[in-house]
Amino acid sequence: MPTLTQSVETQKFLDTVQYSHKGIHKYELIFGDGFISTGGLTTTQHLCEKYLDGKLPENPRILDVGCGIGGGSVYLADRYNATVVGIDLGTNVINICNERYANKKNVSFSVQDALFSEYKAGEFDMIYSRDAFIHVAEKEKLFKLFYKWLKPGGIVFISDYCCGEEEVLTDAFKAYVAQRNYSLTTWQNYEQFLRNAGFTAKGENVTEWFRSILQMEKDRLLEPKMKAKFLETYSVDEMEGLIAGWDEKLVTTTQGNHIWAVFFAVKE
Repeated sequence: MPTLTQSVETQKFLDTVQYSHKGIHKYELIFGDGFISTGGLTTTQHLCEKYLDGKLPENPRILDVGCGIGGGSVYLADRYNATVVGIDLGTNVINICNERYANKKNVSFSVQDALFSEYKAGEFDMIYSRDAFIHVAEKEKLFKLFYKWLKPGGIVFISDYCCGEEEVLTDAFKAYVAQRNYSLTTWQNYEQFLRNAGFTAKGENVTEWFRSILQMEKDRLLEPKMKAKFLETYSVDEMEGLIAGWDEKLVTTTQGNHIWAVFFAVKE
């Protein structure tokens, strides 16, 4: 079972390592204003068009778990005329949300660990999350909470990192996962966790699309204008390190180590 101590340790890792102020700024340069995860606004628009449009009631109430710096939450609020509650374990990202969107009435943000959050039964029409449960080992426990918090007919929509079967995982990929404090499973296991929590759920391996996004992001970073903008703040070594990270993902996705998947689940 997760503990509050583990939650604090994860929060410290997020705020000082992966999503330090410097890390957030780097990611936002690559992913675009308001986003620190795969594909930024363009990917969010595509996912909404393919999976969510026409599936939500009027004026839905949405919980965005792992909301990052808020771009996705604001986009959902505007696209669906929704009230969006954004939560994240990272204090740095939530501080940015509250600074940027203090005057936006239909979105709110707070620092929370979803495993310890307390919402009313049937409070939300959709629970949404983008690439945020990589640090959550107790995924099935979390999904059981989601089931409780959703109205009948409510939706869970998730994109997240997964991994291949144990026998295909390389030592280099295992080291990457350990260094990031990730807790990954196969996309098939992930889908089953949602079903075990009570949902009708379908997962989809979209790694080929992920690879095309990674290549696009790398190419953008190497464009002269973007390169010059990046080097105004960061060193050549930092830029080369970032590019190496993208190259590594392009390799591990080809090897079947690193999987990107989306999940659509309904509380019947």
